[in-house]
Amino acid sequence: MVIMHELPLRFVEYKGFREMMAHANPVVKPMSRNTLKNEILKLYHIEKVKTLHLLEKNHGRVAITTDLWTTSNQKKGYMVVTTHFIDNSWKLHSRILRFIYVPSPHTADALSNELVQCLLDWNVDRKLSSVTLDNCTTNDAMVEKLLLRFDTSTLISNVLDPRYKMLLIDFYFPKIYGDTADEHIERAHKLCHDLVKEYEMKAMVLSDRQDVGLDDVPLESSSNPNKYWDVDEFETFRSRNKRVKVTKSELDRYLDDELLDTIPNFDILAFWKMHTGQYPILGELAKDILAISISIVASESPG
Repeated sequence: MVIMHELPLRFVEYKGFREMMAHANPVVKPMSRNTLKNEILKLYHIEKVKTLHLLEKNHGRVAITTDLWTTSNQKKGYMVVTTHFIDNSWKLHSRILRFIYVPSPHTADALSNELVQCLLDWNVDRKLSSVTLDNCTTNDAMVEKLLLRFDTSTLISNVLDPRYKMLLIDFYFPKIYGDTADEHIERAHKLCHDLVKEYEMKAMVLSDRQDVGLDDVPLESSSNPNKYWDVDEFETFRSRNKRVKVTKSELDRYLDDELLDTIPNFDILAFWKMHTGQYPILGELAKDILAISISIVASESPG
């Protein structure tokens, strides 16, 4: 009740509350504010372990949103840090990592230090896809210190929408960049391909498959040795006669597919859940990019 309704800890010591609890259940022993505080901290640590385990099971990246505000009565600054990610079942998760008191002055150094420490505590510092902040000059400086890029995630999220893919870029870039649009469109294409290559390398590292080489195949039988077999000579012969097979990348195949119709309330997570078998690399990329909150909703309580 205290947590749900954001009541003060001393609420459990109010005479009216204790009389009500004694009437409801005379066996219940009255609780002090200190006991309540300890119980809340125990509950917090239990939930923290659950969230840490959930983050560890997620092999993709996470998006972070932060918000900073000052209380009207105490004039103290607080920052909330929330993580967003999509699990292997294509379910979007949002978890509050920390609710931090930040002493004045709220400089870019102070805010970035608090944020970095939070990310380190939760072991997500190496799994970031983006950080979304509200629009103020301090946060602008904070972004520069964190060296994070935001335009990339917005561009990629449009490409991963099967209703638009590169079409939005081809349509809007000439309006935005004018005569230099072709250069920016080419850069956007390169960015997409480079990012997909990064995820391909990641998939190779995480893969449990083991290649079977020629050394694993018995080449000779002790009862019938083949005196004509020479591994090195055969490898040389095979390399000379090897045909170059040109195949399209996963990204190119996706872009070549027909665009879906523009329909309202399109569930993009459902689309990628259904097509991740066809595009496994893009599916992993979609989990990371689509978890990013493009805009931030202020965390202040109404009223």
